[in-house]
Amino acid sequence: MDLLGTLLVDELLCDALIECGLLTEDRGRVSFRHALIRDVVYASIPWGRRRRLHRQVAAALISTAVSPGLIAEHWLAGHEPERARAALLRSAAESCRLYAYRDAADAAGRALELWPIGAEEAHRIEVLAQLGRCAQACGLLSEAARAWREAAQAHHEAGNTHGFAEAQRRLAGTL
Repeated sequence: MDLLGTLLVDELLCDALIECGLLTEDRGRVSFRHALIRDVVYASIPWGRRRRLHRQVAAALISTAVSPGLIAEHWLAGHEPERARAALLRSAAESCRLYAYRDAADAAGRALELWPIGAEEAHRIEVLAQLGRCAQACGLLSEAARAWREAAQAHHEAGNTHGFAEAQRRLAGTL
């Protein structure tokens, strides 16, 4: 109720929505009675306000134990790509640590899609390597090969022959 209460300007509105059956409350948690109701309410919110609400939700969720992937979704919906990328990188690292390689590969790939051109190139190459390892571990071999090719190219352009050779070795192992 706390998070929803901060998003709803008027707490009486929340009580009214519960009374008329659109929202349900169970042990302090408020949710929509049905997914269709949630979708209709969501679609009726003007896009500018919707973005602000997503930003508020993401900021509020940071201090909770919720997954970084969920936080990233709200930053993406709030049109905050830098914050979303950071959350996706945390999600990839956490998933990899838990041996959830498919989830880690997905999060790393999405983070790379948000990467600004030419920014933090060394870190981007590390994320490409993480993507290659995780994708290979879960059987996404074409995704792993693409990541290793891109990492090899980036190492080559940076003049890092050791990194280039390692990426090529990993690519050969994937193929």
